[in-house]
Amino acid sequence: MLKIKTTVVLNLVFLLILSSCNIGGSSNNNAPTNPVLNPLPTPSNSNLIVNITPNGREGQLCGNINIPCVSVTICSPTNPTSCQTIDNVLIDSGSVGLRIFKSILNSSLVLPLESAGNSTIANCVGYGDLSANWGPLAIANITLSNESTTQSIPIQLIDSSYANGGSKCLNSLNNTRSSFHLESSPEAFGMNGILGVAPTIYDNNTSYFSCKGSVCLNTTQTIYLDTSLLMTNPIAFLPESYESGITFKLPTLDNNGATNVVGYAVFGVGSNNDNIFESGINIYHIYTDGSSNCNYYLFICMPTTLLTNTTIQYGFLDTGSNFFSFNDDNISNTDGFYTPNSMRTLYASNTSENGEVITTSFNIANIYNLFNNTNNTAFNNNGANGFDGFLDYGLPFFFGKTVYICFQDKTCNGIPGPYWAF
Repeated sequence: MLKIKTTVVLNLVFLLILSSCNIGGSSNNNAPTNPVLNPLPTPSNSNLIVNITPNGREGQLCGNINIPCVSVTICSPTNPTSCQTIDNVLIDSGSVGLRIFKSILNSSLVLPLESAGNSTIANCVGYGDLSANWGPLAIANITLSNESTTQSIPIQLIDSSYANGGSKCLNSLNNTRSSFHLESSPEAFGMNGILGVAPTIYDNNTSYFSCKGSVCLNTTQTIYLDTSLLMTNPIAFLPESYESGITFKLPTLDNNGATNVVGYAVFGVGSNNDNIFESGINIYHIYTDGSSNCNYYLFICMPTTLLTNTTIQYGFLDTGSNFFSFNDDNISNTDGFYTPNSMRTLYASNTSENGEVITTSFNIANIYNLFNNTNNTAFNNNGANGFDGFLDYGLPFFFGKTVYICFQDKTCNGIPGPYWAF
């Protein structure tokens, strides 16, 4: 059985981070494995190596299909020589901040907990498979590839037992959806953590709690007022010219998928030869301030129309989702996964920065045929049901493209963010 993690939520806000459902059946151990059609040259400037499903087997960390994972180094803010590198961390353009399981950190790596007054700060986030992460915020210095944050920033230490507050976390999530459960280990979650690199710099979508001893109170709205207390996008705190955004470069795949897929996440947008705009790139500004209905759900999206008889109002780019996710009754599906008899080409239009409506195409194949007939772990054409009115351009959209993400309050190529460009 193939488990795929989908993420969602917090406080009535639906934020797709990862995707999770189950595909019945098992892969064919004798099936062919396809190579990457056009491996990418290594960028010359600072970048993260992105391994797509590096462990390639369900049940292992980063073992599910279309999981882009990186390595992150965490250092003590008081002892810069005390560091630990964590592998198998999902890089997610649909969430904000670094979340790491406390249980995998060395005892010698001491990270002070974040506090406000006499209380420590904890965070709660829920996902679409009804799993949830709970744990305190700690202060750390982060190194990505060869670049380090210019200051210490808050990260979450995932710890389901912290301050006996897990029940408060679940209660807050179950107000909008029932039966959430806390993930207690990387093995259960499928990864060691999440590196959230969404276009917004501060995580003001999830729930925050103030804890004294074993008593934790939901103080989300108060903490939202102080950005220094919020989880943050680490890349936005890298040195100048690297901090403006992130550029994803993933290779082209065959329509049957591939294995051993490697791409790159280059720091910055428009600051060096590896992240300069390629010809034909269009810019799509992002809603982030509550000025549209999209913000009630996602806080980061753009006007989008899917050119079928279904209604799509908004789209968003999300490396943390394994699929193209949308609802279209014109395509057959099984257990929420699209299963057309033959591959379908769909067309979506997005409104660019200058008001021009630009059409992009993508393919949807039968996910069961792809999964059961190959040992491949990366696919550019798998789809699943999503939220009404939204098109989630998940990881399949990124293959064969260069995608630029300019952060909020930053300027990239002389154009203020936040925006996506592709």
